[in-house]
Amino acid sequence: MKALKYYNIPFAGLKLGEHEFNYSINDEFFAMFEASTVTKGDLSVELLFDKKRETFFELTFRFSGTVNTDCDRCLSNFDLIIEGNHMILVKADDSEVES
Repeated sequence: MKALKYYNIPFAGLKLGEHEFNYSINDEFFAMFEASTVTKGDLSVELLFDKKRETFFELTFRFSGTVNTDCDRCLSNFDLIIEGNHMILVKADDSEVES
């Protein structure tokens, strides 16, 4: 999935502290995920990437826009306006994951 490279963050090369990234999410993005229930949308995403330590990050996503979905009542498609915030804490280590 070459197209997802646009969303990669080179965190190993970032200095400690806050870094901001902005993304536009559209139909091309959703098309990369075959099993997704959302196939169309137009979203703006701000990512505040706070590198606390070399192996500890805080990611705060702020997003707004529309996604095309089915109505629960009539099953017609419509554009649903969404906006929100989501925070993720990441602690990286060198240990291997067993399958």
